[in-house]
Formats: sequence, C-alpha cells, structure tokens
Amino acid sequence: MHAHDDLVPVGPKCRSPKEKAAWADCLELYEFTVLRLNKTYEPTSKCTQDDLQTWLSTALTNLETCRAGLLEMGVSEHLLPYVSNNVSKLISNTLALNRSPYKHDKNNYYKDGFPNWVKPGDRKLLQSSAASQADVVVAQDGSGNYKTVKEAVAAAKGSGRFVIYVKAGTYKENVEIKTKNVMLVGDGIGKTIITGSKSVGGGSTTFNSATVGKHI
Repeated sequence: MHAHDDLVPVGPKCRSPKEKAAWADCLELYEFTVLRLNKTYEPTSKCTQDDLQTWLSTALTNLETCRAGLLEMGVSEHLLPYVSNNVSKLISNTLALNRSPYKHDKNNYYKDGFPNWVKPGDRKLLQSSAASQADVVVAQDGSGNYKTVKEAVAAAKGSGRFVIYVKAGTYKENVEIKTKNVMLVGDGIGKTIITGSKSVGGGSTTFNSATVGKHI
C-alpha cells in the first residue's frame, strides 16, 4: 500500500513526543491495514464473504483510528497531510458492494452451550479449571513463574493455546499482547486486577492507552 510507504519516512520529521506517539500508532495501524487487506484476496486465506466484510471493516477502522490519534494529540496540522488519501473511500466502496443480508441461524449457531466456532479443545479448557492447566503462573509474591503479567506474555510460545494464570493481586501495568492464542485467567472479579493509567492527558493516544490490549 503506497499510503503506508509514504508514511514510513515521516518519523524523523516528528518534532515532539506527541507527534512521535501519533506517528508510531499510524505506522502500526497502516501495517495492520495492509495485513487485513491482504487476507481478503490471498488464495490460501479461504476468505468467505462474511470474513471479507470483517477484514475490510477492520482495515477501515484502523485508518480512522490513525486520524483520531492525530486529532486528539493536537498534531493533525503537521501530520494529517501525510495520511490524507483515498484509501478509506476505496474500502468504504468495497464494503458497500460486498454487503449481503445478515443470516443468523440460532439453531445451528450453538453447540454444547458455546458458539460453533469455538474449537473442541477450547471448549474443554473453558469448562474445566483453566488455572490448573496453566502454562505459566504469575504471582506478586514470587510463588509463580513470573511476578508481572508482561513477563508472562513475553514468554508465550508454541502454536497451541498458551494459558497464563494470574494469581490474586493488583498488577499496575499496561499489557500489550502481540502473540496469538494467549489466554489470561485470574482468581475472579475483584481478586485479580490489572490496572493502568495511560491517557491522552498523560501524553498517550487512545489507541495506545489500553490497560490490556491485543495488537495482532
């Protein structure tokens, strides 16, 4: 995507931390957009019409999130010209052309109490005590494999589901998950708490302020 290629050289031109933060988000979001658009036409992706709508919608949302970040950080005047293109309009037109009536067959949507897209292995995991099947344990008192959720997420590996059991406690951190098939399980509401304090007022974009976010 030419828009993404044009955006890459903008980084060194950013003059302030806010501009750098907004630019970094846009660069990442455009990379996600390229990946999503590629999935809509790659022969090996087995993309259904519903999948196509989902990926196109995601791509469009990414571009709008980039623009929103520039505006909320107050740097749109300097950086907005670099992301002003017709890609959003092209995606919107494609979404309109591909639109089909939504069909929901309630009788065939659920199986054993779960949506039919939930794999058998995940059904068993959700029905059992996920903590007992954890690959690693996070505990602030040092009784687990790691003391922070960040460290455990960084250790995630393998092609199957990677289960991280987070013991009771308040974990003051921002967790960014960039690995597939990661599952976090705690001791319950009010017991295992992950809390962060990033905000636009503090110099972070909304996109980059999530306490626990999955970027993949």
